[in-house]
Amino acid sequence: MSDRTDPAQGGDASDRRPRRGDRAFRLARFTALGYEREAVDRFLAEVGRAMSSTPPTMAPYEIQDARFPAVRWSRGYDMRAVDERLQELRDELREIHGDDGVGEVQGHTAERRHRRLALTIYAVATVIVLALVVVAILQL
Repeated sequence: MSDRTDPAQGGDASDRRPRRGDRAFRLARFTALGYEREAVDRFLAEVGRAMSSTPPTMAPYEIQDARFPAVRWSRGYDMRAVDERLQELRDELREIHGDDGVGEVQGHTAERRHRRLALTIYAVATVIVLALVVVAILQL
């Protein structure tokens, strides 16, 4: 496998390896499991936004709890390389936040899709409870 060039150094952008921060992730072998690239990219973009504020708006446990879909046959990111980078980011956040990993974290606002899902769950639960009450009253 040859080293790929950086577009800033005159290389072609389509020929370079994906870069996350200052590191390039290896791609998993074609037959091996790897992390879905888009999911890793989205999460690392979120981490980058969180780390750019003072104090960071992400806690170490959020990085530790990150999960990515595994893919095969589509050349996902090498799992070990991604896990090592996540460990480094988690350690960096622990240094910043100290022992209390969430003490000064402002937190994230709920995404619109999460609110919609929560409202749907509450609506379904309400209908079920009402149905049970009606059945209980009819049994009397």
